[in-house]
Amino acid sequence: MKENILENLKAKFPYHTPALLSSFIYILISFSLYDKDKLAFAFLFLVFITSLFYHSHPENIFFRVGDWIASLSFVFYIINIVYLYEFSFNIFSVLAFFCITFWLISEIAYYNKFNTIFNVSHTLWHILSALTVFMIIFSTH
Repeated sequence: MKENILENLKAKFPYHTPALLSSFIYILISFSLYDKDKLAFAFLFLVFITSLFYHSHPENIFFRVGDWIASLSFVFYIINIVYLYEFSFNIFSVLAFFCITFWLISEIAYYNKFNTIFNVSHTLWHILSALTVFMIIFSTH
């Protein structure tokens, strides 16, 4: 049964299945943020929804742009939190460097059709970005 579900996902979304599944970390983290920061919860929930739409239909440019807009809006909000609460700039810089690196690798791999590299790097991007948000919100609120 479990194999059938994964096989169906792979058949429908051959290149985006790991990225689609790793998007669910956003909803897990967003619910943990609800009591700490309702706006961060709302932003991350929006990122989860747009990520699901994009990874379900990667050929749709509107979903891709929507995902980018939601993600960048949330990034600006997190940068504002780092600034307002004086979160350690050194820690934030290292985390941001790794997040951006995995995101860039996944984008380059996507455009060059390196599917395995895309799957691994984009999945790591989802996980690392969600954990970064979690750490920033929980250490500042």
